Amino acid sequence: MSVATPPLTTATDTKATDRLNQLLLDWQSSGAFLKCDFRIEQGYDLSGQLKPGDRPTLVVVACTTFSTFGDQWKRLDELERAGVALVWIVNAHIRTVTVYRNGQQPSMVNDTQELCGDPELPGFRVPVARLFE
Repeated sequence: MSVATPPLTTATDTKATDRLNQLLLDWQSSGAFLKCDFRIEQGYDLSGQLKPGDRPTLVVVACTTFSTFGDQWKRLDELERAGVALVWIVNAHIRTVTVYRNGQQPSMVNDTQELCGDPELPGFRVPVARLFE
């Protein structure tokens, strides 16, 4: 997994995605579900980073990665076409995570709720507030 943090990504977003990355690694190393592949994307130029055949279960993206909503929808379309099952967009400014699953309407969880990885990440659950501590 690679994490690139350019200057345009805010420290708040980086902190939240780094915390989520650590929570996912801890969950994975506990033996909960070892076949999960995930990646954290931070930075504006994400086009072409997902190689053909490279299909992680989860992609986590910092909201400030996108300069416009059009950029966000374009990246989501690319990830969906690549077969990524689950995308979480972390927005540290409003303390939310937007959850995108292939073929489903997006949903948003806030810092009073829990982020759940089921069924793609069986058993992964974390209070959203933990990402923003």
